[in-house]
Amino acid sequence: MSGAGGRSGESGADRVRFYVGNIVNAETNVREDRMGDLMVQKGQLTEADLMQATGRVHRQGKRLGEVLIEMGLLDRDGLRELVAVHVDVVLSRVFAGSEGQYSFREEFGRALDAEELTLPYSTGDLILRASRSVRDPDIVRYRLGDLGRPVALARDPLLRFQRLSLSAEDGWVLGEVDSRT
Repeated sequence: MSGAGGRSGESGADRVRFYVGNIVNAETNVREDRMGDLMVQKGQLTEADLMQATGRVHRQGKRLGEVLIEMGLLDRDGLRELVAVHVDVVLSRVFAGSEGQYSFREEFGRALDAEELTLPYSTGDLILRASRSVRDPDIVRYRLGDLGRPVALARDPLLRFQRLSLSAEDGWVLGEVDSRT
């Protein structure tokens, strides 16, 4: 099963694609957060290369990452890392936003596209990394919901074994979870 979750609001529209519970990519219509523009900002791609690649994307109907690999500007591992960074950027903005409309649409029977990759981070790790970008305490309180409810471990044992990049503080807090306090 696959699906796409997304947000639209004043700052733009974002889309995150999941496949069997794993995030596989993100899309946005906010120019400075598009993958190619991020690469230019980070000095990984020139503006001229991006323009050439974008032209090929439109003419050939391919995704940018696939075109960059064909042009010899990126390899598969580099693309995986880049898509993970892009997902971080999009999720960080989605989590930090206080307004917008959210939706989830299941896509039954849709397999991964040929150019979609598995990312080097678990879905839990990507969500944890994005949640760290939220600085407004009101957004945190709103998203957490009832602060009086006890916190418990996930019932699905596979979720308990996801690879997560925890800080010492994260580990301490998780060590205190006992579903009673």
